[in-house]
Amino acid sequence: MRPIELILTAFGPYREREVIDFRELQDHRLFVISGNTGAGKTTIFDAICFALYGSASGEDRAEARMLRSQFADESVHTSVELSFMVKDKQYRILRQMKHRKGNNKSETGEKIELYEVTTQGEVPAVDRFVVSDVNMKLADVIGLTKDQFSQIVMLPQGEFRKLLTSSTDNKEDILRKIFRTEKFDELERIVGNQYKALQEQFREQQGSQLSTIGHIAEHLPLREGTTLTATFAQEQRNVFQVLEALVEEQDYYESELQRLEQQKIVHAEHLSQSRRALQEAEQTNTKLVEYSQKQQEQHDLLEQQTHFDTLQVQIQRGEQALFVSAYEARYERAMKQQEQRQQQHELLKLKLVEAKQHASETQLRYVEQEQQQLVSKQVELELHELQQLLPIVQQYGQFQQDFVLAEQREQSSQRKLQELEEQMLQGKDKRLQLQQFLQNVDQYGQQAMQLQSVMSEVERQGKLVSRMLEYAKELQQMEEHKIILHQSVVSAKQQLLHLEQLWIEGQASELARHLHDDMPCPVCGSEVHPQKAERLVEIPTRVQIDECKANHMKHEQQLLSWQAQRSAKFELLEGQIVGLEESLQQVLIGVLKADNYDGANLQQVLEQQQQQLRGNWKQSKEQFDQLQIKLDIAEGHKQQLLQLEQQLEQRELQRNQYQTDQQQAAIQKATLGSRLEQLEQRVPLELRNVSSLQQQLLQKQQQLARFIEQWKQIVDEKAAAERLLTASITQVEHTAQSLLSDEQELVHSEAEYKQQLVEAGFQTMEQYAAAKLSKLELEQMIASYSAYRDQLARLATQLEWLQQAIAGKQLVDCIPLQAKLEQLQVEFEHIIAFESQTLHYLNEIKQYTIKLQSNRGQLQELEQNLAIVADLYTTMKGDNPLKLSFERYILIDYLEQIIVMANIRLANLSNGQFELRRSDRLETHGKQSGLGLDVYDAYTGQNRDVKTLSGGEKFNAALCLALGMTDVIQSHQGGVSIEMMFIDEGFGSLDEESLQKAIGTLIDLQRAGRMIGVISHVQELKDALPACLEVSKNRDGHSQTRFMVK
Repeated sequence: MRPIELILTAFGPYREREVIDFRELQDHRLFVISGNTGAGKTTIFDAICFALYGSASGEDRAEARMLRSQFADESVHTSVELSFMVKDKQYRILRQMKHRKGNNKSETGEKIELYEVTTQGEVPAVDRFVVSDVNMKLADVIGLTKDQFSQIVMLPQGEFRKLLTSSTDNKEDILRKIFRTEKFDELERIVGNQYKALQEQFREQQGSQLSTIGHIAEHLPLREGTTLTATFAQEQRNVFQVLEALVEEQDYYESELQRLEQQKIVHAEHLSQSRRALQEAEQTNTKLVEYSQKQQEQHDLLEQQTHFDTLQVQIQRGEQALFVSAYEARYERAMKQQEQRQQQHELLKLKLVEAKQHASETQLRYVEQEQQQLVSKQVELELHELQQLLPIVQQYGQFQQDFVLAEQREQSSQRKLQELEEQMLQGKDKRLQLQQFLQNVDQYGQQAMQLQSVMSEVERQGKLVSRMLEYAKELQQMEEHKIILHQSVVSAKQQLLHLEQLWIEGQASELARHLHDDMPCPVCGSEVHPQKAERLVEIPTRVQIDECKANHMKHEQQLLSWQAQRSAKFELLEGQIVGLEESLQQVLIGVLKADNYDGANLQQVLEQQQQQLRGNWKQSKEQFDQLQIKLDIAEGHKQQLLQLEQQLEQRELQRNQYQTDQQQAAIQKATLGSRLEQLEQRVPLELRNVSSLQQQLLQKQQQLARFIEQWKQIVDEKAAAERLLTASITQVEHTAQSLLSDEQELVHSEAEYKQQLVEAGFQTMEQYAAAKLSKLELEQMIASYSAYRDQLARLATQLEWLQQAIAGKQLVDCIPLQAKLEQLQVEFEHIIAFESQTLHYLNEIKQYTIKLQSNRGQLQELEQNLAIVADLYTTMKGDNPLKLSFERYILIDYLEQIIVMANIRLANLSNGQFELRRSDRLETHGKQSGLGLDVYDAYTGQNRDVKTLSGGEKFNAALCLALGMTDVIQSHQGGVSIEMMFIDEGFGSLDEESLQKAIGTLIDLQRAGRMIGVISHVQELKDALPACLEVSKNRDGHSQTRFMVK
């Protein structure tokens, strides 16, 4: 992954839209990010991390809301847009943060987009622009989680050294997040839960077995002398003993059940015989009693015979009267119909007289209205003439309105045309003034560009002079330090010579001490020793001489190192001189090449040149500012001129339009005037008004409508009177015929009614009236008589059947039979109950046997599984002498791979002094071990804790660990391409040699194809790296950036 362009909006100290284009680095892949404290250097890292993962790079800035700029306007949304390359594909991610505007209750504006940039343009990389989908796609594209990214790609402040110096628990958290070993911790938790669940199941199964054994004694009788009773008499009950006793009990109850089944069959037969005898006796007694009751009922019914004979006669007379009543009803209806018809006929004759009179009156009015039709025809003719004039008068009024409007439009166009021409004249004068002013603008621009070029050159030379001045000051300090070093070398050499002289003299005196007369000298061989050397008080040892030599060599080495550094500084100065003016180059080269080099003279020359450059830059800046003011004014005039040209073009178009409108209005006015004159000749003066004409039209229409309505009304009245007269005549004739028919029907029905009375045997009307019954009364009498006859017949049949059934039988005493039946029933129920209880015991025994056997098998299986899982869980959670969990064991392997890769670089950075090693010491308080780090010191030959390293040494070790981790992750995740690294840590803790080696390491990484960005205030680092991203804060407090490439 390699960044291409980063755009920040309202993010951190960047108030406006800030664009950081990494393409400005060109071929330089190693750069430093520099700026004052709080300017926003680390914010650049946070922005990249926020774009990719939605949060900042450091833990102390994990809350995304903290990233919004306090300088931004509330209408501007906080967003980060990052374009980056992964292998050969380019992507663009936009992540916009939501925030609350003004007094709104909710936060709005959240937005996220991810595109793949192709040759055809941008293509959405996901189906939906939602956070979850985009984050998943980014994780797939980059191949790193946020934790991995923060440890191997972007090393934020405070996070850099955690893997080196933190506790083993913290190291475990870091490595777990990076190598995603949470699954092993989750596996340990799952196995632990399985172990606890198996333990709980085992205890529950044991409890279930004990509970089952306890229930046996509660639900089964403990018979005396049985194995079951003996087993439960023991304190400890073995499940095998209980099962054996249950088998014995099952055999006993099965034999008992067979015996009870035989008894039940015998008692059932006796019970059936007794029940049949009792039922036969009860049935005989019932029939004897019923026969006696039926005889009494028959006697009672025969006593009512006289009453029902009389009732039979009444029924016969009532049926005859009912037949005659139909003829009576017909006679009454005919008489009533004849009376109603007579009344109707008289009423219709009166209406006929009234209809004749109304028809005569209507005929007279009809004749009068016929004479009025002549007047109606004249009104209709006048109305037609007025209707023909109406469209002409309407057209006349419309032409008058159009004529007035055309005249007004002509005058308005003339007035607007005059005003527009005055405005155009003023605009042309203004345009001429602006054109005259802008003639010198190009000259101002060229002068400004020349001054800007001069200022840039002065700034460049000023920086060179400032850097050379610093080198000159350092050379001056080195010259002063040379005297001290030279004195140290001379002093150390004199001390060495003195000690060597003392040592030689001491050796002579030591040799003289062993010389004896007549003994040859080991040096000269003489046996005479007249002047032996005297023994010194203190003879220097060889160790003291070696230490003095080492001190002398050390001072000489320092002097040589000084000479090398001085030569390097001279070379740096000579290299910087090339970029200065030729005249100044000759002066400075003369000062540097002089036999008696004078550092103060060089500083004086450089300071003078620095003052001169500052003066030149200030003078150029003042001239540039003046020209810039003129250019700003000219830019405003250009905009005014452009707007003025547009206005003049617009007004020219408007003038043409106004002229066209004026001409069209004049033509329309003349045409309308001619048409008005023609219409005035056709329409009288009093009718030229539409409202007057319409009023006369309305009056004529109303008058004609009245005539039409009156005529229609009289025609309708005449027709209605004729229809009424015709209908009245017809109705009178019809009722006369109907009246005759009704009188004939009355005579006929009366004769039939009297004839039926005689035939039915009724001599008088009083006999007929006495015999008359209602239909309901007659039906009730018939039903009562029929019920009486049916009951007599039924009793006779029943008595005959009962007499045959009880022939030769007498009443039987049922009490002894009932007592015997009840006794047999009790005995049979006792056998059934005992059989049921025996069957219940047998079922209980079978169930308990099955349950105990199942429990025994399950306990054995659980015990085996529990042993396996317990062993696995103990191993995984680290309950062992080394205190290593399974996850910790995996992490140790990753850590050792990281250490191997880190030591390759650390050996170079520390000159072979340090080597990281994994610590084997056990942690206290039962903590997990194996992730501690020690450092092997080659100077002492011992291991020590990494926390004892100095600040610079810790930085080197942490840098090597981070780079080693990068190598390991790339080797394990082959699809991951790590093409960049950003470091936000202090290189200021390194000495010059360590700094140079650290820079060398970064250069090696850069040569391998990585882009390396470093936040640092160290000047040597800024000078050594080829590019710099300068972050500056302006007076308002918000920041800006720019790339400076050497």
